[in-house]
Amino acid sequence: MSKSTPADLRRNSLYPYYGTEDFGMLHHENKFFRYLHPQQAIKLLDEQSEDLFIEEQYRKIPILRGCTDRILYGSKNTAHTDCYSVIVQNEEYWMLYDSCQYEDQAELLSEINDSEGWPVWRQDIPKIIEGVGLSSVYFNPFPGFDNPDKKCTPNEWLVQNMFPARSLNAIVGVSDSFKSFLAVHLACCIATGTKFFGRDVLQGPILFLAPEGGAGIPKRRDAWKIEHGWQDCYIPFFTRSASFSFSSDEDLQFLRGKFDVSSKFAPKAVFFDTLGQSLGGYDENSAKDVNKVARYLNDLKSEFNCAFFWVDHAGYEAKRSRGSSAKFGALDTEYFVTRDGDALKVTNTKMKDDRKCSVLYLQSEQKHGSLILKQIDKPQTHTETLLKIIKEAENNSVKSLRKKFYEVCTADTPQSRQKAFKRACDTLIEDGTVLKQQAEGCAKLILRTENGHTPPPL
Repeated sequence: MSKSTPADLRRNSLYPYYGTEDFGMLHHENKFFRYLHPQQAIKLLDEQSEDLFIEEQYRKIPILRGCTDRILYGSKNTAHTDCYSVIVQNEEYWMLYDSCQYEDQAELLSEINDSEGWPVWRQDIPKIIEGVGLSSVYFNPFPGFDNPDKKCTPNEWLVQNMFPARSLNAIVGVSDSFKSFLAVHLACCIATGTKFFGRDVLQGPILFLAPEGGAGIPKRRDAWKIEHGWQDCYIPFFTRSASFSFSSDEDLQFLRGKFDVSSKFAPKAVFFDTLGQSLGGYDENSAKDVNKVARYLNDLKSEFNCAFFWVDHAGYEAKRSRGSSAKFGALDTEYFVTRDGDALKVTNTKMKDDRKCSVLYLQSEQKHGSLILKQIDKPQTHTETLLKIIKEAENNSVKSLRKKFYEVCTADTPQSRQKAFKRACDTLIEDGTVLKQQAEGCAKLILRTENGHTPPPL
């Protein structure tokens, strides 16, 4: 006979039966336990010290001492002292008939006969129970809600450790930060199954709605195809430059209709570039309006196992998306794009159900009539750049070091390069990494050794 574990017993005590039909009852894959699970049968057997039966004219009907009220609910009512139960099995389930539910034995026997089943003998019950463990599937008394024992499944990733397969995501940046180029690159990777900067991708069709600058999306897509060897190839990347409005019921029905296709060719991700141009009559500063958009997309993502991306403008302080903070609250992930010249920094500013991924550093390059993005190593800071120059330099005069620094500095203007050099010098001197000395009519930056001393000036 199978044994109940402490976890099973604890779970059953926290999910009470309350004596109502099906409430909290364990459902078993074994048809005999559909209405009476093994733990109940074991309790009935424990109440029995010998074989008891009702003797009819042509047969004996085995009975078990006790009834459901007394055995399962601990009833102390003296009226239940002489109760007994009959277990009846048919083709689909077995049922428990309590004598106290009927006026007399004749009514009980009539009910048993009408059930078109056959009574189960006490010695047969352990054989049925043997090898059948407690199920974790309950009859759910709350339709529309998941069972409490529903297993937690790990995240399914659209892009490994970056974007979940069912998610609402944002790519945020100021104007001219190349955030749309990043969105097109991501969409092309999903459409073709190409790794996204080294991360595995779940391949599938893409819908790209671009009411803002939609005419340029095919050109960016084709440049990506040439760069990655997909030229002259069909890829499931579908663009729409016509206007789209979340405030329009007609447009919402239009988008939902795109999912009513074969599951083998359902959209894997949908992009809105930009969110501001897709709101229609909604106000991005209104939490109420933003939440309407989020609820609509969240319903779609859950129903159709799809990811949604909106490309969004950053606010004037360039620290978060423009408009209501309800945007950020509704997202599963958010990525903030900042640009310095041709270099891009993509920072994961929100990851709802997992740890944030590392910063992504990219380099943009003019190729194939558009911009191509490539991953690069983390750029050195100005301080790190100057320290490297000092370590490798034969002449440590400030004038010579400044010249070499200007040659490799990524700052755009002479004034910004000058400020970058001064800040880097100040940082290295303040933290004690270098020492500034006057020697032979010029200032030098001397690197400190490991034991804290500085080499003599040359």
